[in-house]
Amino acid sequence: MRKFLLLFLPAVFAISCIDNAYDLSDINTDDVTIGDEESEFRLPLATVYVSMNELNEGGIDIKALFDEAKIWLPTARAEIDLKQLLPGSAYTDTLLDELLDEMAASEAKLTQITDLIWAKYREPFLDIPALSHISDKDEALFKKTFKELFLNETALLEAIKDQIKAEVKNQAQGYLTELKVDDVKYDIGKIDIGSDVVDMLAENLDPEGTANAKNTLHIYGEITSALPISLEIDPYFASTDVRFSVRVEPGKTNTITGTQLFESDLRQIIDGTDIVMPVTLDKYFPGTDFTPDQQIVISLRLIKRGGLKLNL
Repeated sequence: MRKFLLLFLPAVFAISCIDNAYDLSDINTDDVTIGDEESEFRLPLATVYVSMNELNEGGIDIKALFDEAKIWLPTARAEIDLKQLLPGSAYTDTLLDELLDEMAASEAKLTQITDLIWAKYREPFLDIPALSHISDKDEALFKKTFKELFLNETALLEAIKDQIKAEVKNQAQGYLTELKVDDVKYDIGKIDIGSDVVDMLAENLDPEGTANAKNTLHIYGEITSALPISLEIDPYFASTDVRFSVRVEPGKTNTITGTQLFESDLRQIIDGTDIVMPVTLDKYFPGTDFTPDQQIVISLRLIKRGGLKLNL
């Protein structure tokens, strides 16, 4: 289940303090600015937890997607470059040749592939003349015949074996080169923060395009992931110009570099919008299993540079 920890707890460190209700009405000021152009104020914004089932393609979660991918891939590979898995590429052809070699050498791998083909892909194999006499209900005969033909060393049956190998490669390539996940999307809703605090952050920002701007607002943070894949994520806030990119490596804290936002962006985010996260699969590490507790944690913060203007 996805969870949001929406935090917006502005504090003027060692200078002033704002309570949890963001009630600044008791502070009497007359257009006072706290700090100067060298000041920095850092503010927690939101922490988003992306669970495994939210990374999916057409409702099939990422664990299930890679459970099948792992069957189609040669076991000896410790790392799979998913970006190079393209139809007809040399990288893909090499992987598929390694798969066929492993099927010939390993009864366990041959059984895995045979079981998967029967469960999901048997129709095109039943069109091969040497298998066409088998009913699509006769599982035992199909599996026995498939294995015998695949392993045969008889010259007379070599053409049939080549047909079966070609179809195995075709099905494996079709699956592996189509691996992807849908965009992840969250409605963060309205953030409960008073307009006086938003004004304080926004009203003295230098206009977009200002050379050597001193009064700026940026969003930054970090992402951690326990999933056995590396990713490229390109989140953006809908109805704003705020977007950024981050490469996510498993088991590491990955930095989200600062992205500037302006007054209209800030007000839209506070009023409520969607965070949309297009995800590109990068590398897969088959030696580490997917587990239900794995998730991606995205922590977002704001940094205000320059003085804070109080006009309450």
